[in-house]
Amino acid sequence: MKETEVVMCFLRFKDKILILRRSKEFLSYEERWGTIIGFPEEGESLEERAIKEIEAQTKMHKRDFELIKDADTFLVMEKNEKWFIHPFLFNVKTKKLKISKEWEFKWINPEDAGKFYTIPGFDEALKKLGII
Repeated sequence: MKETEVVMCFLRFKDKILILRRSKEFLSYEERWGTIIGFPEEGESLEERAIKEIEAQTKMHKRDFELIKDADTFLVMEKNEKWFIHPFLFNVKTKKLKISKEWEFKWINPEDAGKFYTIPGFDEALKKLGII
């Protein structure tokens, strides 16, 4: 069974969180809502990977966001894979982001997250971070 480490990065601006929907071109979880995720490389800390993913996917500089909380890792079993999810919460200084056109994005009230068809582990990460 394949095991994969995943950083799951939630961005918050005031009382809203960012959610992103994957386009039809993605091979997995297409058209599902989620957040910024990444896969740590060898020798890289989880926080380093989270920061790199935010910078790459939003075109923000590290000075434009701040780590608020990281929560305990949890396991998601999906098909024949074990996903070890490492949730992070960052505050951002602006909600004006440069997101790639392959993503649709929205700023939502965290309490409304349950209204969206999301990737595995999304709701659990929100709970572990104390967002909902």
